[in-house]
This record gives sequence, C-alpha cells and structure tokens, in this order.
Amino acid sequence: MTTDTPSLSPTAQGLAHRITVATWVYRWGFSSDFVIQRLLQKQATGWAAHATKRKLLRATSTASGVPRRLYTLATQGLELACQHAPKLLDYKEQDPLAINQATIRHELFCQHLALSMLRGSGTKHVLSGREWSPPAEARLKCPDFVFETPEGRKVGVEVELSAKFGRRLDEFVGDTLNTLSDEAGFHQLDGFLIVSDIAALLERYKLAFAAGNLLRTWKKDQRGHWRVKSELAVRADQARLIRYLSYKTDRL
Repeated sequence: MTTDTPSLSPTAQGLAHRITVATWVYRWGFSSDFVIQRLLQKQATGWAAHATKRKLLRATSTASGVPRRLYTLATQGLELACQHAPKLLDYKEQDPLAINQATIRHELFCQHLALSMLRGSGTKHVLSGREWSPPAEARLKCPDFVFETPEGRKVGVEVELSAKFGRRLDEFVGDTLNTLSDEAGFHQLDGFLIVSDIAALLERYKLAFAAGNLLRTWKKDQRGHWRVKSELAVRADQARLIRYLSYKTDRL
C-alpha cells in the first residue's frame, strides 16, 4: 500500500499509485472504487474513474448496482502489473463480462478485510487465493487469502457469507484440516481464520470444527451417487488451529 509521500515528486507519486493499484487488481482479479480508495488511503473517491480514462483500468457496470462498477486491468495496466508483480498469474479478467457476478460481494469483502488486516500489527503480508492456489488435484482448501504474521506463521482466511450443508460442509471441514497437516507440504498452513458477518454462521462453523465432532468422508458408488465412506472425529489439536472473527462492512 502507498500513501502520498512528501519526499516523492508528483510524477513519482503518481507512478507509485499506478503500480500499487495495478498489482492489487492483478492479484485479486478485480476491485471497486471504494477498495481502491482505501488501498491508496485517499480521502476522496474518483481515482479509479481517472485511471479508467488513462487506460490503466477498465470499468464494467454490475448487474446488482452494488457497487455500481467493477474495475479490471486494461492492457496498459496489465503490462504494468506484470512488470512489478512478485508472481506471474493467469489474469482471466481481461474479459470482465466473464466475471461471476454472484461472487462480487464475497470477493470485495475479502479485499476490504485484507486491507484492514494489513493496517494492523498482526499481519506482515497478504497473498490472494490465486497466488496461494494449491494443485487442483490435491484435497486441500484453497483459502480466500493467506496472511503472514510477523512471527512467520501463515494463516488461511475463509470468508463465509452463506451456509454449507451436508457433503459440502463435510468437504469444507475435511479439506481445511488436510491443509493444516504435514502431508500438505509446501501448501501447509499454520492455522485458519473463519470470518463472517453473520453470527449464526460462525456458530455453525464452530460446531463443525469442534473437537470430537464427527466428520464424514464421501465417495461415489457405482451408480455415481454420493455415499458416506467413513466417519472420523475432529481432534483437539486440529480444533485449536481454527479461529473465528465477526467482521462487518457497510460499503464495498
């Protein structure tokens, strides 16, 4: 993140802002005017609209109108991001109409939360989910993002805005616990933080990850129907690695 630095000339400050925004949008896929305003720690809105006119960003209206527009990288912004990003990614949002509109609130909520955590003393660095992404074939949970503490612990963050039930809940819990095990290798995490703005959802996940709770594993039978394969209990040492946070924001 950058703020206006008196020691930099206006030209250098402008370039620093463009690099900051381009790499942020590159790492997360898309963003909003308000998130970009918070990223740059600006008092006034309008930076994203100006960057759109400068061909750094591309604005696309949302179906819901909340927020009014999404911002993705235009060609110039993508080139700038690739020059400065710590890791090259497959940036699929060059076609903004391909963005799943149903995920917009969740993704912007994650960005809002990540920025709040970066402002605190307990977060050294943040990686978006696409930067952390484990191999698709692995039974590991790819978190919404990962934060690193000053002590070097890597903690996955899962933002949950709707409830999971049955097999989907079991798989969520199982994959999360797998990611905390030594077998996860390079993608092993030291803990998970479950975040929601709904108190009842947090209580549901606390029960699902509670020590002694029975976790079902599933497999398909010969007819392709899902059946319970086995049951195993969540261990106390696993349960201690899961934390919970209530987080609300009125604007994305």
